[in-house]
Amino acid sequence: MNHIVVWSYDEEPPVKTSATYGLVLFQKHVSYELQELIEALSDQHALLASYKDSYIYLFIRMETLQSTPLPLAVEAPFPEARYFMWLSRLQVENIEYMQLHSISRLSKTKASREKARLCKKYIEPSLIQNDDPSISIMIASYNAERFISNCLHSIAEQSASVAQTLFVDDASTDNTVALVEQTNLPTLTTHQMPENVGKSKALNQVIPFITSEWVLELDADDWLDPDAIATIKMLINTTSIKEGLLYGNFRHWKQEQKTVTFKKIAKGKAVRNQKDLLRYPFPLGPRLYHTSSLQALGGYPASSFHDGRLFEDVLLLREWLNHYPFHYADFTVYNVRKHDESITKKNHSKWNDFLRYL
Repeated sequence: MNHIVVWSYDEEPPVKTSATYGLVLFQKHVSYELQELIEALSDQHALLASYKDSYIYLFIRMETLQSTPLPLAVEAPFPEARYFMWLSRLQVENIEYMQLHSISRLSKTKASREKARLCKKYIEPSLIQNDDPSISIMIASYNAERFISNCLHSIAEQSASVAQTLFVDDASTDNTVALVEQTNLPTLTTHQMPENVGKSKALNQVIPFITSEWVLELDADDWLDPDAIATIKMLINTTSIKEGLLYGNFRHWKQEQKTVTFKKIAKGKAVRNQKDLLRYPFPLGPRLYHTSSLQALGGYPASSFHDGRLFEDVLLLREWLNHYPFHYADFTVYNVRKHDESITKKNHSKWNDFLRYL
């Protein structure tokens, strides 16, 4: 007899079970016939069922889940994504896809649609044909144990190569460094600040060691789409950008207790001068710097405003405008996590003080 165990995507899968099959529900109300699922699965390892642009369930062989473990919850941006990260680790020919023609009840919100679009990226084949130019990622963190695993695993999941991952810890007092050391990321190099100096000064310690043509700045509590680096490489190749700064849009999420809720796509716009920059409605990004330009400027400039710990990116961008071009492109691959400890959220009220400082 074929036994089946059923669980919701936001629950941990059963560890000890004699069941042959597992059914992961992405929707609350799903009806199924076991024999029909077994026939649809055939000799494959996983069957992913969808209705229009929503994922409904994932039917799997439990032995496959045991041999290829599910990513940890802290490694994924939200619970549903764990299963698509897992699918990306299977052989493509071992996954069956099924489009349902009807469903009794469908929970469909703006947040669920955006999550489905992001999940799809994990299982889509990479379209990149040219792995140039080389791109690195730099991260500065301070007490980021809650989100750093997700941040680093979003780099590990990239469909295009990352030249270097330069991580600098700004004298964290929590478990951040231990979690980073546990991450299996071949491109990762870590740097430890002896005392807390702030993000800009911490990043300045690793900028001289960047050897790639471009470098992307990533905050420790944010994460990248799995096709982020591939998308950026294709943009650079198709637009023939040779130097300067490339930036686009942000996807904003609000951190809840066990998941994130999609809020909006914050679309960027062209910046032509200092006036445009200081009127920009949110932090400009994601910021991809041409490495030689960033190194020529000496990284982030020194600032006495709040000991150089606030709006240091704006000071760099002001100087950048005097020497190199800004390039805006309409692309969305960077996810901003809004939470109670966010520096931007806590210090938004100080923006007017900063303008007076300038």
